Amino acid sequence: MIRIILIIAHLIGYATIYGQTTISVHTNFNGFHCDGKTGICDIGSQNNRSQSNTAIVLNDNNTITFTIDREKLSMAEQQNIIGIHPNQINSKQDYYFKIPFTYILPEHLKQSLQDTRANLSIAKGSYLIKMSQQFYTIIFKLN
Repeated sequence: MIRIILIIAHLIGYATIYGQTTISVHTNFNGFHCDGKTGICDIGSQNNRSQSNTAIVLNDNNTITFTIDREKLSMAEQQNIIGIHPNQINSKQDYYFKIPFTYILPEHLKQSLQDTRANLSIAKGSYLIKMSQQFYTIIFKLN
């Protein structure tokens, strides 16, 4: 219950700063890979918030925010996201999540976010991973 409250408070903070549609989707996400696991190529939808590890919010400024609960990820899954083992994180260094090509989000996610664009896609690029004790937060630019 406390975890859900923290996620909601975290999302409200971003809503205030960035201005966003207040629709969030809870899903599982553990990196950019397309090998049948729950990476960006297979973002699963989770109706049960206790089983999901990520809240996705569509922002009004043509971005989308992924807030990933670190406690629900294995060390290997965290490494898929940040690129190094979590025990090797240097707090003075920035880490980036790379999207190697424009990625069209799955139709079920687009519908859950109530977006009406023909293709909701994340732009190719490197995106800063904001880290806290409990969350990784990545704000992606949409095409």
